[in-house]
Amino acid sequence: MSEKQTRDEILDLIQLVDRSRDAKGKPLFRRRDAFGGGFGWAIFIIGTLFSLVIFFGLLYDFGKISLVDLMVLDFTFITVLLTFLSSVIQLAESSMLEVRFKKALGLRPSFTENQKLILKALIKIKSKHDEFALGEVYKKNKDMFTKEKLMEKLYE
Repeated sequence: MSEKQTRDEILDLIQLVDRSRDAKGKPLFRRRDAFGGGFGWAIFIIGTLFSLVIFFGLLYDFGKISLVDLMVLDFTFITVLLTFLSSVIQLAESSMLEVRFKKALGLRPSFTENQKLILKALIKIKSKHDEFALGEVYKKNKDMFTKEKLMEKLYE
């Protein structure tokens, strides 16, 4: 494939992602796509951690544990909660990318493997910066949208 054909292919996929509409006119990318993988278990774990904090607070109120023990337990649970939330945020980002990629694959009957790779990279960029049109960024910095640079985006 020539360099011009590759650039045309990339520009076509940029326009496809920028339109962000499916065949029925519904938005292709939504904020709730992050929950495409189902995060009910995350809410359960967070609720369980908060319940344990309340439980240990009650133990302190009834004199079963000391204030120092309560503080250590609270700090431990806060640390566990923050670590868990960090993991959930990373999982939400990857889930959002996968949901949006699957939606985009439904826009055309067939994409080549090369187009799929480029499309996924473009969706990843668009997901991080929804407020900017990829076409506008492309006009200002075409070097950012070479096939090689887009492949690098997949592994960031």
